[in-house]
Amino acid sequence: MLLPLLLNYLNVQSEQNLPDFWFRLAAAKKKQEFRTVHDCLEAYSRGPATFGPYAPIATPKLLSDLTTITFVGDHPDDLKTGNQPFNAMDGSEEHHAAAHELARTYALLSEQQLGVSYSDLDNFKVPIDLRAHPTNYFEFEKSLILFGILLGTVLGNNHVITTSFREFWTTFSLQYKHRFHF
Repeated sequence: MLLPLLLNYLNVQSEQNLPDFWFRLAAAKKKQEFRTVHDCLEAYSRGPATFGPYAPIATPKLLSDLTTITFVGDHPDDLKTGNQPFNAMDGSEEHHAAAHELARTYALLSEQQLGVSYSDLDNFKVPIDLRAHPTNYFEFEKSLILFGILLGTVLGNNHVITTSFREFWTTFSLQYKHRFHF
């Protein structure tokens, strides 16, 4: 029952055209699904189509979203659990939890009449390595790399979202890497 939905989301006509990720996930035993997602993300980050040298860390929420084919947040709480590019995590579960707590605080403040900027994160007294939002170019670049690798792994290199992101990434990289080249 999920196959027609998956084919539609991935914009492919037949099961044979699905990205390798989905065959590996379907073949994995229940207790090995998490490891399979992790291995696929790592493999893509080392492959020829990668966006960079980092790989997103597989989380229980990511596995749940993938196995239920939930590609969009269907509840406001999904914004607190990583369904946005800057929450593609690269740390431990503790890092993940701390980053989401900060995201909740940031969302609460930004919904008020107050204006909050990234520099205001310093006032939260949260260590830099636990911040969910990039506050400098290098963190921003890493977040985009993580998001691109997640797209490429799950949707495949030929999906319209992945190809559009690759065009953006190429333009972004060429424009800003020349500016920040030391």
